[in-house]
Amino acid sequence: MKTFITSDLHFFHKGIMTFDSGTKRKHFTSVDEMNETLISNWNSVVGKDDYVYNLGDLGMCGANKLRPLLSQLNGKHHLILGNHDKMKEINKIKELFVSIDYYKEIKYGYDGVNYHICMMHYPIASWNRIHYASIMMHGHSHGMYQGLGKTFDVGVDTELGNLFPIQMEKAIEYSKSLETVKIVKDV
Repeated sequence: MKTFITSDLHFFHKGIMTFDSGTKRKHFTSVDEMNETLISNWNSVVGKDDYVYNLGDLGMCGANKLRPLLSQLNGKHHLILGNHDKMKEINKIKELFVSIDYYKEIKYGYDGVNYHICMMHYPIASWNRIHYASIMMHGHSHGMYQGLGKTFDVGVDTELGNLFPIQMEKAIEYSKSLETVKIVKDV
């Protein structure tokens, strides 16, 4: 069983194919081609029993269009809501998710270390245990924002994502190249 993280699938979003962020989606000629590629890429790395933390912005459509696409994606899905994820629509497909949150913290064991990982759709300037080298993973910025410390974008259209979900170990390895923020400890 593996664990993955991703964000900003933006199914059915034609405008994302021309978004000026150096996006990897510029070569798609239609939303159908983009949707099919994202599903194929996802299922080529994520198994049926794997866990996926999706940090939001599933699609630019309602639940009726989203359900058939999400149902094709392998894995057990944890959704952290993004700005395009409307609760009215998400509630119609909530059975597709193990959990639905606005913010989530987990402990993840890798290479003999328990990493504290904070997840939110938006990048934030400070998060729990920041001064203890905890990791903040986010989406929303489509690779156009690099915050301080161990915060980084895990969206599918970033260099790290490259149109695939990112295996958690790969994301943790990436975080090792980022500095720990030195701030006043919790009071």
